[in-house]
Amino acid sequence: MHHRPLLAWSQEIRPIGDNAASISRIATEWTVIANFFRNQWFHRMWIVQEAAAANKLHLMYGNICMDWIYVGRAVAVLFDRPLIDLLPSDRYGTKVNVLERRPDATGLQNADTMLSLRGDINYDIPPTLSRLLKQCRYFDSTDKREKIFPLLGLAADNSSRIILPEYTATLPAIYIRTMKYLLEQQSDPLGALNYAGIAFPRAINGLPSWVPDWSSVDLTPLMSERFAYGMSRPASIHFDEDQCIIYLDGMIIDSVNSEDSMSSEYDCLVPMPLADEVINLQHRLEEVEILAERKVGLHHSKGRPVLDILKTIVAENFHDSDEKPWADQCGEDYATMHEYFSRVLPLLRQLGEGNKDGLPDTQSQHTESLVIEKFQDISFRVCGASGGRRFCVTAARRMALVPACCEVGDVICIISGAKMPFLLR
Repeated sequence: MHHRPLLAWSQEIRPIGDNAASISRIATEWTVIANFFRNQWFHRMWIVQEAAAANKLHLMYGNICMDWIYVGRAVAVLFDRPLIDLLPSDRYGTKVNVLERRPDATGLQNADTMLSLRGDINYDIPPTLSRLLKQCRYFDSTDKREKIFPLLGLAADNSSRIILPEYTATLPAIYIRTMKYLLEQQSDPLGALNYAGIAFPRAINGLPSWVPDWSSVDLTPLMSERFAYGMSRPASIHFDEDQCIIYLDGMIIDSVNSEDSMSSEYDCLVPMPLADEVINLQHRLEEVEILAERKVGLHHSKGRPVLDILKTIVAENFHDSDEKPWADQCGEDYATMHEYFSRVLPLLRQLGEGNKDGLPDTQSQHTESLVIEKFQDISFRVCGASGGRRFCVTAARRMALVPACCEVGDVICIISGAKMPFLLR
């Protein structure tokens, strides 16, 4: 696959200055790639064990036999936000999951997971059930008990001796047993709580709120390896078997005290043309700045609030760098967003209207492409953290991201042994 400067508008791929035949051919090539990763083979949970554990793996796609090595190389190239955005979407206006957004990109994510698991097995890195459930959450199955059972054969811990593949057991019973097993582990026992709670889609009746609904493929928690709020004390977990309740040690540190202290939900979960996506983010940033200024009493032009706002809306997801601390990254990211709004958005609108008059020269195109690339990286991190959530200024004037279902009176807690704060009702 060759590379050339590209701008995506709606469902078309528009190389600047190219002819219609070339545009059509490139659009067709991207459609073929998208259709390949939409194939159900990349979405079924039972495939994970076959793909991860096979000594030699070849894919039969129609009458073509492909060595997995070459599929892996393609995934390594394609698994990049700007390239994912070029995959043509047929689902504009349909809400899908936060990060992957479309079936083709979910298939790409799952292919990357298979690559990772094959590498772990080849290098004798034993996967735990907790890690497998996290990595494989976007795979699906018809029988939702099989969101658990196929992974037991891959897990290197003793989970297969505790959680038996009993198809006579109810789905809630299987999920409760699985969660109890995870909570009893020595390493990060509360990690699975990040996937539990009413903030995620829940379709199983009788499932306690502390048990994740693994039947969903939309389990995308707000997590960061930089957080370690409750890690100074060990987890203390007590079960009430009769009531199916767990008791945890922790403390209440803050609360949500008014509806006007929360922004609207950031709805970046609906695939949309690039220009509309940019406008959506621009409006989001303006809303957050106004709310922070009104509730915290600081204006973004003074500098520090910009850092706090951006730290919050990307959940401190910065690139690790010895040369560039997070504060510098915040300043650059903020400047890049506003440069994009002022320089590139008008260009996108012009292209969307089919008007090529006065398009920038080659040097300007290169500069614009660099801004676009950096902006897409920022947009991806903002959507990954803020998508489906609300920006909030708490009672103690802290900035936070809260679930869209957050209500006045909800309390923010630090739980002993948990990396992330939790919102409880």
